[in-house]
Amino acid sequence: MASHKISPARLNEIARRKLNALQVATRLVDTPQGQRLEGELHLADGALRDPFSRVSITHALFTVQGHDQLVFLKPALLAALGPVPFFDFAEMSQVLAQVQRQMEQRAAELAVLQRRCQQLGLACRVDASRLCLQARVELAQAELLLEGYGRQVSIVQVRRPGQARPEEVEPLAIPLDEYGDRTDLELALGGLLERLREKKTTPAVGDSCSAPTPVPAAHDPEPPEGLPLGEVVSRLGHDCLLTRGAILAKDLRVGDRQLRLALRLEEGNRLAVRLVDPSGVRWRGRVELERLTSAEDFVAGLLGEATVQPPAGATTTAAPVPAAAAAPEAALDMELGASQVLPVTGERWAMNVLVERDDGAEIRYVAINADGQPFGAQRVLQKQVFESVFLQVSSGVYRLLVEVTGVSQGVVHYFQLDAGNQRRGPARSCDVAAFMSNFLPEATLF
Repeated sequence: MASHKISPARLNEIARRKLNALQVATRLVDTPQGQRLEGELHLADGALRDPFSRVSITHALFTVQGHDQLVFLKPALLAALGPVPFFDFAEMSQVLAQVQRQMEQRAAELAVLQRRCQQLGLACRVDASRLCLQARVELAQAELLLEGYGRQVSIVQVRRPGQARPEEVEPLAIPLDEYGDRTDLELALGGLLERLREKKTTPAVGDSCSAPTPVPAAHDPEPPEGLPLGEVVSRLGHDCLLTRGAILAKDLRVGDRQLRLALRLEEGNRLAVRLVDPSGVRWRGRVELERLTSAEDFVAGLLGEATVQPPAGATTTAAPVPAAAAAPEAALDMELGASQVLPVTGERWAMNVLVERDDGAEIRYVAINADGQPFGAQRVLQKQVFESVFLQVSSGVYRLLVEVTGVSQGVVHYFQLDAGNQRRGPARSCDVAAFMSNFLPEATLF
């Protein structure tokens, strides 16, 4: 059967006839995409009111979408509403009443959203002219502009250090109800920034829309000399695994317990080594290749065990790994930086912060690294919220301690811990890059 698609001209004709019946004048305007039906509303005092100031809206410009919806172009207050149905109404006053209800509902939603942002410690304001909420968040990586309404906001603008002007980005939604506090939100935002790096950005307002001039690629430094793969494999055994991120791993068994020995080349003949079992990290450190005569002998020396063996059935079919062992394996699948270690199930990580100001109502603080040096942007939280999250460890220094419960597909899952090192609050998760830019292994902070 042939498809009978109604032409734009016919849709305009249907819409124009209905709007004439509603006593609304319209006109056809030529555009590069074809003719567009537009109209103006000259409104009586009180027919439409700004939901915030209660001032009457006396003039509105609109275009028609399809045959049955108005899309306001001006003022911005009405344009923020999106398409408004009109075809099923007998009087224009009914259409306007619908528009007023939508504005009032949006204003009420913005008030709720503003309170939620304030609970998270975000400085925000309602843009009454555009019926949206705006909030700015400073992270170590960038300053973000968030906009939204309803129950969520979106990242719409990013300004990284050294940028003269912020860049507009394709809106990326953030459901605020999923985050228990500002720390959770900032961790999530840090993860989203990594995703935004791969998204195509649109030019900032006032920028030229022409294609940017290609920037010559910088010459990468020569890669460091590596180790012959065969030399390492000869020590681990031919049944070792090469995991994502160029990490060599060898599964072993001590009694009825399965372990994994993982190695990553740092420089020269030095290897970063980690020994993990389903409960977490048993040992980590750095060794020279010469010390690694064989995986079994090396682990036996570490554990003081003489019964280190390959997993049962390793010569034919690899023994199935228990579900509990999945977390260490998943953690090892991710690429490590030259001086980084990834979180592993069971480990405790911490964020240390330095309080810069306490006025009794709000606390301004900044994150500090393992050497006690501040990094990233200053942050502000209501004092009650801050004290419910951070525990004091010394004069002016506070700590948020977490327990890692899993690492999978680039996401760290964890619980916050209280003063007694007991889990508190719901299970949380965030992008591994964001987690590692804010937290350090607890052992490094002593």
